[in-house]
Amino acid sequence: MGDPLAAGVRFALYASLGLLFGLAIFASHGLPSGCRPAWQRSIGPLLFSLVLVASAASVAGLYVMASRMLALPLRSVDREALGMVLGLPGLGAAFRVRGAALALLTVALFLAPTRAVLPVLASAVALATLAWFGHAGASEGWMGWLHLGSTVLHLLSAGLWAGALAAFLLLVARRRKGARAMLAGALGRFHLTGSAVVAALLATGLANALLIVGVPPNPSILGSPWAQLMALKLAVFAPMLGLAALNRFLLVPALAAEAAHAPRQLGYSLRLEFGLALVILGLVAWIGLLSPMEV
Repeated sequence: MGDPLAAGVRFALYASLGLLFGLAIFASHGLPSGCRPAWQRSIGPLLFSLVLVASAASVAGLYVMASRMLALPLRSVDREALGMVLGLPGLGAAFRVRGAALALLTVALFLAPTRAVLPVLASAVALATLAWFGHAGASEGWMGWLHLGSTVLHLLSAGLWAGALAAFLLLVARRRKGARAMLAGALGRFHLTGSAVVAALLATGLANALLIVGVPPNPSILGSPWAQLMALKLAVFAPMLGLAALNRFLLVPALAAEAAHAPRQLGYSLRLEFGLALVILGLVAWIGLLSPMEV
């Protein structure tokens, strides 16, 4: 059923890089232009913390990968072993690109803390490199490139949604004047973006599954741990959609109408939705280590 250490490192990467991209891009779709510079400055320390987590998890992931691929104890992984992993086609380049993107993002956060363009681009590139460390990275030919493209879009869509949820929770926690109006406006703007994100997640998720198991799929796959975890992922995704609908059609209008109970109930709903998103990221990190043919 997989490797707990490798799954934990992958979860740290998925969570940190997904939130990094989602938070960096949030202002461009969730806030009016006049509020964006102040927002970017306020989340700068959080983005930098996520860069540190992603960097540490990337290095840890490299050591774990070398240990597992070369059948070495983790403490025995040396420079030569790391060099062998970095020399692998695709993986080594993706690791270096991610490091460069995170370095560029760090520089942008210090030199232009109110600008979002570089952080968005750099975090998107860093998140996209995860596609080379899963099933898509093992695909070959034009189908391999199709799989990689679909996986990249899936990663970016998931990161945008998770980052938006984190941003909403940050806005819920604000007590300053006008925070409620800013939150209501951000949630109202997100309904179109959210609909596009859900459509992209469903389409790319289905495409990725078919590219992994083939068409038609072997019925024996249904009994594999991979298939069981995929079913669990869908079971967790369904209540996320329900909570998103609850927010959009009931709680956001109540917040806009300044109902006294709305901020508290919305906070509960968003925290639960964000928690489910983290569960899905954990499942994705685990699923990526399994083959659908393993029983």
